[in-house]
Amino acid sequence: MPRPPPPSSAASRRKSSRRPSPPTTPRPRLLATKEDTPYGRYTRAETAYAEAKVKCEAGQEAFYQRAAADEKMLDKYGALTDKMVAAQTKGDMKLQAIYQDSAMAMVDPSCIVKKPDQPADYYQAQRDIDVRAERLEIKASGFSPHEMAVVKERTLSLLGAAPPLGDASAGEKSAVAGKSAELKPLLGIKEKPAAVVQKPEPEPASAPADPQMSAAASSMNDCMVKNMQKSQTRLEALGQR
Repeated sequence: MPRPPPPSSAASRRKSSRRPSPPTTPRPRLLATKEDTPYGRYTRAETAYAEAKVKCEAGQEAFYQRAAADEKMLDKYGALTDKMVAAQTKGDMKLQAIYQDSAMAMVDPSCIVKKPDQPADYYQAQRDIDVRAERLEIKASGFSPHEMAVVKERTLSLLGAAPPLGDASAGEKSAVAGKSAELKPLLGIKEKPAAVVQKPEPEPASAPADPQMSAAASSMNDCMVKNMQKSQTRLEALGQR
């Protein structure tokens, strides 16, 4: 039975020049973030903190609006900040932290999520995970270490995490773009949490001006203004994270 003719040199060149698709085998780094280890717990806590920070910042403006319209809320917030300052003056940092958390919880519960402490062996754990990842990736892909390095470099560039490429084909761009959601966590690319947009609370309909407004109502309005001015500095100071 006659053998099929060998591929033409042009076909061989096209085959050899084709860019390999990036591997999508789960990396140990991704799995390590889910493990009950100092590295895994820290990584999850860091992600939770970043998300809470965005939510807290978004909730501050709404809190200012609520506090400006609610004298009791403003007084409660002011009392907590006064106790916080008093505890700090006495050097009682534990009590000071309790009052600060209570005040920030009024702004939004997300505002009391603390930034986690990085484990002492964090970077060594990262290096160990990367070494295991590279071994598994090379074994699963069939690439040589050099080929794997080139694939990663090109993939990172096409994902926007490295300088852009000048020779990327449309097919290569399409292949990477189609797997971007899967590739980014595998390659250690962290997305910034999406900003939380909170709808401002509707302002009450303004009533027609009453020339016979009672002295008591006028006094209450003056009191609210004074309280707001008194607490504005505390609101801004505690609102910064």
